[in-house]
Amino acid sequence: MKTGALSAALAALAALAAGGVSAQEHGLPDIPVDTFRLENGLLVIVSETHSSPVAAVSVWYRVGNSPEEPEANALAHLIEHLALQESENLTAGQAELLITRAGGLQVAGTDADRTGFLQVVPSNRVNLALWIEAERMHRLVISDGGLRSQMARLTSERDGDLLGRPYARARFAADTLATDFVPYKHSAGLAGAVPTDTDGDRLRRFYERYFAPDNAVLAVAGDVDPVQIRSLVEDMFGGIRRGPGVFEPAGFPEAPRRDGERRGQVSEEFSTHAFLSVVFTTPGAAHDDQYALALLVRILGAGRGSRLQQALIHERSLARTLTATLNRRRGPGTVAIDVVAAEGVSLDVLEAQILAEVARLVAEPVTDQELRAALNQWKAAEITSRLSARSRVEALQRHLLYFGDPYRINGEVTRYDAVTAGEVQRVAAKYLTAENRAVVLSPSRTGARGARE
Repeated sequence: MKTGALSAALAALAALAAGGVSAQEHGLPDIPVDTFRLENGLLVIVSETHSSPVAAVSVWYRVGNSPEEPEANALAHLIEHLALQESENLTAGQAELLITRAGGLQVAGTDADRTGFLQVVPSNRVNLALWIEAERMHRLVISDGGLRSQMARLTSERDGDLLGRPYARARFAADTLATDFVPYKHSAGLAGAVPTDTDGDRLRRFYERYFAPDNAVLAVAGDVDPVQIRSLVEDMFGGIRRGPGVFEPAGFPEAPRRDGERRGQVSEEFSTHAFLSVVFTTPGAAHDDQYALALLVRILGAGRGSRLQQALIHERSLARTLTATLNRRRGPGTVAIDVVAAEGVSLDVLEAQILAEVARLVAEPVTDQELRAALNQWKAAEITSRLSARSRVEALQRHLLYFGDPYRINGEVTRYDAVTAGEVQRVAAKYLTAENRAVVLSPSRTGARGARE
């Protein structure tokens, strides 16, 4: 992004905050996108912008959950941890040390659909970041000691950092209850444990199959030269062999579900307040309804001015906190409403109030003001993300993963602009139904003292 383009983006952001002029009216520039593919199948995306001397390097592997291999999510998470530690040319922890000394950072993560590695570095060290990712792709060291260490670390992470978070067990239970796609069950937060019989040979076969160039996408964004990037990528990744091929799911269950409400209850060991999660199943991220659903979630529960926050927190003081989230995946996702009850408020009262607001959204059209506010919130977040090489490279990866087309990112503003109040009401009536609802209750360990109506 040139200096003039950066100024235009900042001006658009300021205008949106001030009163609702669209990003397009302020000439928000398209994100530059170039792609090429190596002979071994590795797809490469390059987005050249020069707003700051920084480059983001991201590699996503299409491995999270698999109908063919039920334990793929846990094994991919284990590979993620091992790949951050050691390779044939990097001793344990050396990759992070080199990136830190270069003034950069590295992160990694495994979710329901992919395992990803990301490095943000000064643009003059993009060669270092690419070399480290090439090491991870085909020179991973899987030693007995490293395997035992990382399996123990994953168990600790799962039981402590993950499931030890407030209300995490209830959120995972609600997500699992809502989906009929078996590989997604228990996987949204990696709640599945690594199989105890995992050994080095099994993990090596898994790594060679899924962490191969033809099952990966490499994306580079920021202050880079596409010609130089292509030369570096061909040199560092071109000699890596293809994998044996990866099974693709034949299809996902339809959404919305029509089999009726599903209910559950979870005991949270350390909770001091009651918690409620109301979840509705949504279609995959590539579905056309996703744009109206994104604005619906903002109107319903995102931000102080949203309907649920106004009704439950500011007007009636029924809730301590409330979040509404659209969780997108390649397959079925969710609209999730998570609420921590205020002291003394019963979960029955809280649930009734939530469902009353949902019913009102279905029955009554949203106002032009609500729609405009939701659209401006989305645009402000989008403009902000385009100023960051890290956000931009991740957005390009998502568009490739969900749509098979990174170029599609430049049409998103137009698609959101096209959403009408009638479309928001239509998707509310379609998805926010009792037949498509899952509810998980987590009563307070101390009880709802003096429960009030």
